[in-house]
Amino acid sequence: MSHSSNVALMAIAMGVDVGIDVEETHADIEYLDLAERFFSQSEYRAILASPAEDRILSFYRCWTGKEALVKAIGEGLSIPFDSFSISVGREASQVIKMNSEQKASTHWTVRQIDVGRRYRGSLAYEGEERKVTCLDWNCSNLKL
Repeated sequence: MSHSSNVALMAIAMGVDVGIDVEETHADIEYLDLAERFFSQSEYRAILASPAEDRILSFYRCWTGKEALVKAIGEGLSIPFDSFSISVGREASQVIKMNSEQKASTHWTVRQIDVGRRYRGSLAYEGEERKVTCLDWNCSNLKL
């Protein structure tokens, strides 16, 4: 489960490890500094190579993808973000590289989850591409 501001995401799966993350986007953060400091060099270079108007979204796709992946592996932030690489593109992506001492499989899929304009979300799961069903629930009409 993950939440940011007014959005929460939950991933439920049978027989496969999953992780999920959501972040509210903020245009005023020093995302290139964060990417250079915490991401792998290939990810940082990919963000810089993105069109200028897409760089911040590439950063958030990478950030949420990495968060979702370490949650799925079950070791949280004990896995340094610069020790593995994922694609920063819009498509589903395979993990490119993980250090051999990590208990992680090298076959992980990271998918982007559409959660609206101000948010970026990612889902990570072990194995190849598979069917994912997303349900949207809005509690604004709920009376307490």
